[in-house]
Amino acid sequence: MEEEILLSVENLSCGYGNKIILKEIDFQMKEGEFLGIIGPNGVGKSTLLKTILRIIPRLKGKIFFKKREINQIPRKILAQQIAYVSQQAQAWFSFSVREILKMGRYPFLKRYKSEGKRDFEVIEEKVGLTGIGNLISADLEELSLGERQLVFITRALIQEPKLILLDEPTAHLDIGHEIKIFDLLYRLNRQNNISIISVLHDLNLASQYCDRLLILFEGKIERWGKPQEVLDYKIIEKIYNTVVVVKENPITKRPHIFTIPEKFR
Repeated sequence: MEEEILLSVENLSCGYGNKIILKEIDFQMKEGEFLGIIGPNGVGKSTLLKTILRIIPRLKGKIFFKKREINQIPRKILAQQIAYVSQQAQAWFSFSVREILKMGRYPFLKRYKSEGKRDFEVIEEKVGLTGIGNLISADLEELSLGERQLVFITRALIQEPKLILLDEPTAHLDIGHEIKIFDLLYRLNRQNNISIISVLHDLNLASQYCDRLLILFEGKIERWGKPQEVLDYKIIEKIYNTVVVVKENPITKRPHIFTIPEKFR
């Protein structure tokens, strides 16, 4: 049985005001995929996510979610289908973890209504899934960056989405927290059939966890496909302007990128 197309982006141009950041963006995502978006700083990776989410308006093109034009989907309904986790895990507000998690049920609440039995069951289920039960009574500002990011991922899951968009979910985290979060995302993708699009800077994380990669460069898609097809040393050297060696990871059989410092060239 052929997998259903979950998200389709057609001839998309987007940016801020009259400034075009990305143009002629075309790709499709199948239901159940783990898609990574990579590319150098300032190329428009976050802009692409925000355009899909309708945070910023597109300048041209179409976006379809489950075969429906995304602008035609009411925002509340869209929030029940697509969740977003930003890279900003700073505690710029003083909310408790419990309050943050309850925000994930807002798309399902009727006006002036509070959470009911079903909402609390979903919260409890997702807290168990991500293992943050010990953090429930804490304030967000008391948590480490890694713990905060787990809280925000849990809030996204509480929306019961078909698709989660993540903007550098492991930015500023150490390698232990990086692996913990991407192992969690991979389990959610494979075991819970949640489709995922993640912006990443770490090419090796992208290679090991993602089904397909989309490389953005100079406002367009430079390459699109499986990690083995995309992570070619010539492409990486071109877009990142550095010297690399690409070898196969002996365990995962995925590409692994080694950067070569100037003194060893």
